[in-house]
Amino acid sequence: MTPLMTTVVSAIAAVGQHWAPAAQLDPQQVYCMARTLHGEARGSFVDQPLIAYVVINRSRATGKTICKTVRAKSQFAGYHQPAKAGPEWDDAVTNSIYAMAGVTVDTSKGATHFYNYEKNHSPPSWAMSMTEIGRTEKHRYMMRR
Repeated sequence: MTPLMTTVVSAIAAVGQHWAPAAQLDPQQVYCMARTLHGEARGSFVDQPLIAYVVINRSRATGKTICKTVRAKSQFAGYHQPAKAGPEWDDAVTNSIYAMAGVTVDTSKGATHFYNYEKNHSPPSWAMSMTEIGRTEKHRYMMRR
């Protein structure tokens, strides 16, 4: 087992002691979510929970698993970025577990898409057919009209 997956399994067990739904989470699905949060919003306590719910909302809308959702072609580029063990990985794992186990609520207001406004001040072409329903300093959160 890799050090990153060891962190996931340990965190699920720790949270599961206090919040029963967490103990039922699939470590591979949590790992995929954490990789995505780490790559998309490393170090952002504001954006990580929002992006977690974008992934969850999109997964529910498509009927796909978290892993299939974040690995889909041209989606969630952060998943494909390298991750390394450390405090930022731990935060991504914790935010993943909290969202997936229902410890936190969906503050994204049902968003199914987002883009990084800080990197690209112009919305991507796909965003033109969507409604912006939330924003942070770095990201814009969208849903279909």
